[in-house]
Amino acid sequence: MPKQSYFEASRKQTRTSRSRTQFSSSYASEETKTRDAAPLRAVPAAFQTATAALALVPADCIHLLWSDLECFSTVDRQFQQWGVTFSNAVALRPSNPAFPTYGGDLVLMGAPKQGWLEVKFRRPVRYVSSRVTSSRSLQMMAYDSNGQRIAAVPLLSPNCAESGSAVSPNAPLGLHADNIHRVVFSSFDGNFTLGNLCFHF
Repeated sequence: MPKQSYFEASRKQTRTSRSRTQFSSSYASEETKTRDAAPLRAVPAAFQTATAALALVPADCIHLLWSDLECFSTVDRQFQQWGVTFSNAVALRPSNPAFPTYGGDLVLMGAPKQGWLEVKFRRPVRYVSSRVTSSRSLQMMAYDSNGQRIAAVPLLSPNCAESGSAVSPNAPLGLHADNIHRVVFSSFDGNFTLGNLCFHF
C-alpha cells in the first residue's frame, strides 16, 4: 500500500471560514508579490494566463508529492489508488542546481525518453497543475477520452535556475477543462522536472 505521505489531499467539503480566508489570502498575497516584482513585468502574457489559472486552484484539490518515492525509481503506478498513472517518468534527486526541487528533495523527470512525460487519469478531471522547471520552452497539453486535445498552456522560455529568465524555476502551470483524461508535458527534447502534481475531479 502506498504511504500516506505520498500525497496531501484536502477533500473535506465542510471547511471553516478561516481556512477559506487563509486560502484566498495566500493567493492574493502571491499575486500581489508577482505583480509588484519588477523582473516579472516582462513575462509573456501566455505565462501570466497560466499563472492566473493556478490562482483558481479548487479548495479540495488533490496534491501528489514525491517525498516517499525512491530516488532513480521508475514512476508509473505508485499513485494508482488515486486514479493516476505516469508514463516515461523517473524520480530523481537533482544534482544539477539548475533544477531545484519544490517542497521536498525529489522531482519527476521525463525519462528514459527525453523531452516528455504523460499523466493519465482513471476518472476524468477538470483541473490539473504542476510546478515546472525546463531547459527549453514547454507545452502542457490536456486530452479527452477520444485523444482530442482540449486545452494547452505554454512555458515560452527556459526557466532553469540562474538562466536569467524572467520566469522563476518551478513555474506554476495549470489547466481548466472538462473531461481531462490525459495530460502530456513536452519540452521538445529538452530536460524538465515536475515539482508536484495537483488535480481536481
